[in-house]
Amino acid sequence: MILPSEGEAFVAELAIGKFYGIGKVTEAKMKKLGINKGVDLKAKSLDFLRQHFGNSAHYFYNVSRGIDERKVKGQRGLRKSLSNETTFAQDIDDMDTLLQHLSCLVKEVIADLRTKKLYGKTVIVKVKYDNFQQVTRSKTLSQTIKNYEQLYRLCVALIKKTEAGKRKVRLIGVGVSSFVHKGTEQRQQLEFNFDL
Repeated sequence: MILPSEGEAFVAELAIGKFYGIGKVTEAKMKKLGINKGVDLKAKSLDFLRQHFGNSAHYFYNVSRGIDERKVKGQRGLRKSLSNETTFAQDIDDMDTLLQHLSCLVKEVIADLRTKKLYGKTVIVKVKYDNFQQVTRSKTLSQTIKNYEQLYRLCVALIKKTEAGKRKVRLIGVGVSSFVHKGTEQRQQLEFNFDL
């Protein structure tokens, strides 16, 4: 992050090839003209820039002064997954105990999905054994996950595809991904039946 008070000094020292909109060809042309940094670009007049860079001159003139009229667009993308996991104080090799922990994780994930109004199609189960080896198992459905019972049933099937219960486990995790937006499926398919 560059604060407004730091902008001018930052731009002055910025290598010309680092400016947005200056590709390799333009960079080479500018370097031939003695423009290696922002400070060099700022020293050139608008007429000079027009003569050598045509329609881009105004942009180069402004950007060398820290002026950029383009709107700022956030780069935060949509959430891709939601998960929860637990590390045990002591490694567990009893499947019934693991399934109890799995049930708690599923309830937490369902509650988080409901709160955030997220609807996913892919279920992921993560298992880390006592030797720190980690495996994941996943399943993608044709429709979104609707409730605790469905998610728990899927997670049980996935954990049974690991060596949990035969080997000691130090961590298990449950996740949901492949989110769809409201309106991409029929409304009744997206509503959670939240009976725990």
